[in-house]
Amino acid sequence: MRTLPLSRVAQMLAVSRGHLQHLTREGLLRSQDGMVDIEDLQRLFPQFDPVASGALEHVEQIKRNAFGRRVREYVLPSQEVLAQRAVALEEELAGLRRTVAGYEQLVTTLDGGLQRLAADPGSRALRQQLQQGLAAVGGADRAAASFSCRDGILGFMASQVTMHPSGHQFVVEGNDTILESGLRAGLALNYGCGNGSCGLCRARLVSGEPLRIRHSDYPMSAAERSQGYLLTCCHTAASDLVIETIEGTGASDIPEQQLVARIKALRPLGSDVLEVHLQFPRSSRLRFLAGQQAALGIAAPGGDLQGRYPIASCPCDERNLRFHLARDAADPFAQYAFGGAMRVNAEVGVRGPYGDFVLGDPPSPDLVFIAHDTGFALVRGMIEQALALDVPKLTLAWLATRASGHYAENLVLAWQDAFEQFRYFEAVDPDPAPGAARLLAPLLAEAWRQSSEYFIAGSDEFADYTKTELARAGVAGDRVHIFRR
Repeated sequence: MRTLPLSRVAQMLAVSRGHLQHLTREGLLRSQDGMVDIEDLQRLFPQFDPVASGALEHVEQIKRNAFGRRVREYVLPSQEVLAQRAVALEEELAGLRRTVAGYEQLVTTLDGGLQRLAADPGSRALRQQLQQGLAAVGGADRAAASFSCRDGILGFMASQVTMHPSGHQFVVEGNDTILESGLRAGLALNYGCGNGSCGLCRARLVSGEPLRIRHSDYPMSAAERSQGYLLTCCHTAASDLVIETIEGTGASDIPEQQLVARIKALRPLGSDVLEVHLQFPRSSRLRFLAGQQAALGIAAPGGDLQGRYPIASCPCDERNLRFHLARDAADPFAQYAFGGAMRVNAEVGVRGPYGDFVLGDPPSPDLVFIAHDTGFALVRGMIEQALALDVPKLTLAWLATRASGHYAENLVLAWQDAFEQFRYFEAVDPDPAPGAARLLAPLLAEAWRQSSEYFIAGSDEFADYTKTELARAGVAGDRVHIFRR
């Protein structure tokens, strides 16, 4: 069985990994150890040419815009990485040439021997069979060769990393480190500082060629070096890699941290919602899972102010944290922010993360997020993680009861345009319970939604009503997760 890596096939065909995984579960696409069968690919996608159509570039551009992450240039790998990959390709090509030359010499010798035995009918038949076989090899399927060629090109421009023991895979692009690429793929890799000082991100190299692209102050021991350990925050992949590393599988795997950040920006998202953008120094990172919270503290003239808020950003950009604060008379920290006393560059203490309102590992193939007002802040990072993991079905239902309404609707609509597996429902109502009823109506009309996994983020009244209605619709209690704000 001729195979290609599933992640790379998804790139070539401009389809999601989740779609390809669905085909494997249905028995339509044979796979083994993260590799999929080329013949099945040709049968399932006979006419598609991602290079000619430009669909791959179009979808990737939409994804970059939809995620709303910091503007970054997608550059080619460094000259050192390209040179190392070129040497590896040349060595592989030279080996194949030697093998082909040996086979060619052997076939020529066999053909000559059979020709000398032309009087024997059996020898004539064997020679004819040999010539027919050679003709078939010469006219081999061009489509399969095209797949292999694209795989080689993608392997030259971007390397694939496979992690043991989980089997998770991701692609390293441009000058990204292994750690950056893994986090961007929605995986919970272990790390601390992110700059080569602490050593928490170290992994053992099983196979492949890494390349160090950043300086490290961590004193790697002789035993660790002899066993092939490297720091994922300081190395990129010069070839396809297999590494052995620790991954977080749940909230209990993430330690509590206490750090100091500065306010990077304060941005109104409406009349009563304010986004607080915090940035850590380059030597600090907050490791967290999408769906968790952090406690913030700031020194104010009347004394220190504190509050605990959902992290409204993706773990892939752990140096930058965003929080959506709602105007609330009972929240002194939020009042201080809305009152204009909070200033850019002011220091803010950050402690956390907290909470177990997170996706499972692996996540359910059908996720429904139900948010009330700033409950969206909590599910935003979870949706981005689910999109990065190519979860087959995603739904967001968002109720607005405040004046700011659906304050991030442009982002949500961009997701809807870019990802065919994502659906969006909305409702506006000043009362949480009637609003929840309107919001849930189209969801509960779908009987198959009983098997979905639900994440509810909102007020007590909203959460209680939603939980009750889901139970009436036949959704099991263990399929429902609730965060009350």
